[in-house]
Amino acid sequence: MYDIDYDELDIERLKDDLKDEFGTGAFMVNPAMMMEVFDLDNATDEEVVAKALSMHYDLNQYRKDRYVR
Repeated sequence: MYDIDYDELDIERLKDDLKDEFGTGAFMVNPAMMMEVFDLDNATDEEVVAKALSMHYDLNQYRKDRYVR
């Protein structure tokens, strides 16, 4: 599907942003979303990226050579 070089991505920052989004959702929408936060703690890089892509995250924003915040 995608040719992704995981070494070029800041996976920890991506994981933190996903956790923030799920954590906010857990308090504002559905407490069950907190399980997603816990799942991310043990997720592989591939799983983190797959989750981010499923949520339409722009992976270019997480390239190590490009910090846009």
